[in-house]
Amino acid sequence: VMKLEAVSYDLKAGKKNEVGFIAQYVAKVVPEVCAIDEDGIGRGIDYSRMSTLLVSALKAQQEQIAQLKEIVAKLQK
Repeated sequence: VMKLEAVSYDLKAGKKNEVGFIAQYVAKVVPEVCAIDEDGIGRGIDYSRMSTLLVSALKAQQEQIAQLKEIVAKLQK
């Protein structure tokens, strides 16, 4: 997750500004969430699958925060 970088971009078919990820870069980190062409280049992202990845990362982060809170509590005694 730390290797992913959100970007802001303008759609080719209009002037609408969007935010998201660049499929070619995401495919290098988590190809499981990308549509990859015959040349192995990421061409699209399944954002519903991306949310699963992000929830997992958030849970790991929360576990780390809980552990650090315990350490701080012990040090404050």
